[in-house]
Amino acid sequence: MKLAEFSVNRRVTVLMLTVLIIILGGISLSKLVLEMQPDMDYPVISIVKQHYGASSQDVEERVIKTIEMAIASVKDIKNLK
Repeated sequence: MKLAEFSVNRRVTVLMLTVLIIILGGISLSKLVLEMQPDMDYPVISIVKQHYGASSQDVEERVIKTIEMAIASVKDIKNLK
C-alpha cells in the first residue's frame, strides 16, 4: 500500500522516474547490435568411395554414376562435382 500512497502523493516524481526509465531504455535499444542474418557456412558433404581391384573406368561407370544420380535427385543442391 505504501507504493500506491507514494505514487499518489508524489505524482511528478513517479512521472519523472517513468520518463527516465523510458529514455534509458530507448538509448540502450539504439546501442544494441542485432544481427538479423548472421553469416552462415552452408553444410558440405564429401563422399569418398574406394573400390579396390577395379579399373577407373569400372568405378566411374558402376559406382560414381550411381552416386551422382542419387545425389542429383536431392533438392536445393548448388554444386555437384
